[in-house]
This record gives sequence, C-alpha cells and structure tokens, in this order.
Amino acid sequence: MSAVRVSVVLPTHNGEAMLAAAIESVLAQSLRELELIVVLDGCTDGSERIAEGHAARDGRVRLVALRDNRGLPAALNAGFAEARGELWTWTSDDNAYHAEALERMARRLEDSGADVVLAGMEIVWEGENGRAETFVPPDVDRLRWENVAGACFLYRRRVHEIAGGYDPAERLAEDYGFFLRAWCRGCRFEVLPEVLYTYRMHAKSLTARHGMAVADMRDVVILKHLREMPARRGCERARIAVEVGARFLQRGRWMPVVRSLATAARYSPWVAAGAVCHGVWWRARRWTRTACCRAISRWGVAMWWGLARSRCR
Repeated sequence: MSAVRVSVVLPTHNGEAMLAAAIESVLAQSLRELELIVVLDGCTDGSERIAEGHAARDGRVRLVALRDNRGLPAALNAGFAEARGELWTWTSDDNAYHAEALERMARRLEDSGADVVLAGMEIVWEGENGRAETFVPPDVDRLRWENVAGACFLYRRRVHEIAGGYDPAERLAEDYGFFLRAWCRGCRFEVLPEVLYTYRMHAKSLTARHGMAVADMRDVVILKHLREMPARRGCERARIAVEVGARFLQRGRWMPVVRSLATAARYSPWVAAGAVCHGVWWRARRWTRTACCRAISRWGVAMWWGLARSRCR
C-alpha cells in the first residue's frame, strides 16, 4: 500500500440505508493515496456488516467501533486519532463526493499554501422532485456571523491541533465551532469555487430533524468564541452579539436574547443600549396610538444610535 496522503473519517450511527454509497464515493476518488476510517458510533443495524465488507475488499478501509452512541464530535475525534495522512477531512453516511473532489482540493491546498480549502456542493432535496441548488462558500470572513464552511472541505493535519479537535459541548454545530476556532486562531482559508460534493436533504437528515436546535447551537458557538474573533474594537464584537440576540428573538428564545445583550454590554454598553432602544421603538410603533408618540420614540432612538455610533468610531 502506498503512503497515505489523505485521511477521510466517516462516522455513522445506524446509517445503513446510504452508507455503502458514501463509502464507495470515497474509494472511487481519482486520488488513490487515501485511507477511509469508518467510525461505527454505537450502531445496532447493518452498518457494521456493510463497513466490514468494504474493509475486506479494500485495504484502505479501516474500522473504529464505539460500543455506545457518543455523538458526532466524539466519533470524529475517535476517527482522527487513528488518522495517518497529512490532509484530513470527513464526510457523512448520507452524502457523496464527486470523483475528483479530494484531488482538486489537495491540489488547491498545495498551490495556495492555505491551511483549509472549502469547496462547493450540490444540495439535493429528496422527495421534492429532485430539487437541487448549488452552494459555494462566500467570503470566509462571514464565519463570524454564520457557518459558511459547507460540507466539502480539506485541511492540514495541524489545523486539528490548532482548533483543539471537535468539541462535544458543541454538538449539532461541531463543524462550525471547529472552523470558527481555526479561523480565529490564524489558519488561512481558501475557497475553491467548484461543486465537488452532493449533500442530501431528507426526512432523516440531521438538518431536517434538528433545524431549530442547529440554529440555536450555531449562535451559542458564536457567543462562546466571540472573545477570540479578530476585531479592531469592542464595538464590532458587541454588534455581532446584538445580531445573535436578534436571531434568538426571531426564534422566540428569550433567555438567550438576554444573554446576548449582556455579552454585547461587556464589549460596548452603548451598542447594547442602542439595541434595547431599537427594540423599544419597534414595540412603540405597535403600542402607541398617536403619531406624536411614535415620532417622539423614533427621535429618541435615533439620538441614542447617533451617540452610540460616535462612541464606537
């Protein structure tokens, strides 16, 4: 067997329905110097039999069996603990790589000297007449606001050490937390604007089953790592916390709204107070009956925001 260049971890928990196709999409890569580490995360279905069958036919496949279901972050860490390659990535048991995905991403890493490469993907909604759309990661600086990493990526081994692996406390947004830490700690990202992956959306997919919880954890992760984010002044971090609070408010999560505003106040009391005034004005538009009262409330908010902005320049 030739030297391993790329290590791919594939965690699965009772994912036998699409597991074989996911494994085959890795083994069919044009880049041959790879290993596939299948992590059986407390499986009780036929996943182990499927994985063992592929391991018997292809020496590049290795298995890591966890007796209990520990969750995705722990499964990823267990898989990467066995990795031998210098370039790492992972995939899900219901998605698939395009044939040249790993080769194209590895070449971009070498040519650019970056630490992480993010590639585009095709999102397919099963059961909706095959509806599909294309996602290409935008400006990586948007990581401070949202998860723009996508599901198709390749990174150098050292990035795992810099980011500290995948945090079990960030379950449902462990990938976002990982890439956000890497970005905050100086890792260089490169975007490859090519579609190299198929991401399937279906009734049993994690996003479909836990969409609201995923959004909540994403925003929790942002607040958790806010202090590490590159920013010229505390006002920038305060505005991010206010934006997170607004998203919690849209989802009806009142206590996280309070925590977000409290976080904003630690970095800039002016920005936090301005956000509260804006909320009061928005409510006043609905509650006040006279145009005069609405005008007064709007004038007060405008004055406060003007003062806050002048303090944060």
